[in-house]
This record gives sequence, C-alpha cells and structure tokens, in this order.
Amino acid sequence: MRSQYGIPDNAIVLATASDDLDRSMSEEFVDSIIAILRAHPQSIYLLVGDAELSWQKRKFESAGIAKRVGYAGKRRDMPGFMRIADVYLCEFPLGGASGALMAMGAGLPVVAMKCGNDAEQSQAATLAGAEASISSKDPTAYIERVGKIIRDTNYRTKLGKMLRTRVEQHFGFAQTARQIEQLCDQLMHAKSPSTATIRPATPNDVIAQVA
Repeated sequence: MRSQYGIPDNAIVLATASDDLDRSMSEEFVDSIIAILRAHPQSIYLLVGDAELSWQKRKFESAGIAKRVGYAGKRRDMPGFMRIADVYLCEFPLGGASGALMAMGAGLPVVAMKCGNDAEQSQAATLAGAEASISSKDPTAYIERVGKIIRDTNYRTKLGKMLRTRVEQHFGFAQTARQIEQLCDQLMHAKSPSTATIRPATPNDVIAQVA
C-alpha cells in the first residue's frame, strides 16, 4: 500500500485522519508538523480526509517539505488503511476523537494534546490516556514527544500495543454498552424533573465515565 503513494520502505509515516481537516488543521498544528518533518528527514506526513487545505498546502510548500506531505483523500477502507502509518498525530487545539480511536484500534502509537476542558479540545487526549497525550497546550512538548516515538522503535511498538489494549479494555462494544446502560439507569433513577434537570446521555458522557 505504501508503494502506491511513493513512500520508501524505510520511511516513518505520520498520519492524521478527519472529516473536518479544514477546521482542525490549525496554524499551530501545521507549524508543529513542519518542525517535526524538518527534524526527521526520514518521516512522511499523510493526511486522510476530504478537505481543501489551500493555506496549509502553501505553508508546507514555503517550508520546503511539500514533497513529504501526502493527501489520501476520503477513504472507505478505514480503519484498516491506518495501518499504512507508524504514528498517529491528533490535531490541536481541536483533536478528532474518531481518528484517535481508529489509530488505537490499529495498534498505532498516538500523540494527542489537551488544550482545554471542553470536549473538542480534550476528547482525543482523554481517549488516548496520559501516556499518549500532552496534559496542557504545549506545542514544544508535542514535537518532542513525536520525536521520541520516531527515534525509539521499542517505545513506538510498546506504546502502540498499550493503546490497542486500552481500546479493547475500555472502548470495545461490550464495555461501551455497559457504560450506556449505567448512564440510562442513572437517568431512570434520577430525581423528578421538578427537582433536577435530566438531559440525554451523549458520547462525551460515556468517555467521561470511562476516563
């Protein structure tokens, strides 16, 4: 599969996948990708998703690393396609949860960053856990973490296996179903609407319960 994109066998493939790359590929994130690619000449960055990304492409071109950035477009063979990558990079400040989960399910090491407490800025980091995330908004720490994973093959393999286990233990179908059942049970036994406001359970509620 790598040969279809002209990726050398010895390259380290970094990947990001999202249905909303136009919004989630922030300037800070793009600058961090540029710094990572400059520091690690053997690395390739692959973007997966249908997006226009005109200004991001111009930045990659101006930095002289555009030839090492690939655009896979929207794929129907996800998450299997994610196995083309070696490391998954969550965008910031808006980190996509679905991409992180797919990567973790494929046994890839993930790097996420918690930039705030709201769902969009913390969800990917919550899913990945402390070992795979930066606890506060710190692009330098993010770049350094990615560099460590690129350099250390053993750590890269260990982290990928750990995240795959985390998905199986906390986010499998049976586990998620139990969390939803618990939330429904809590709602059914809650106080009446006259004394408490009851709102429908959301995916964020499930993630918060697991975390």
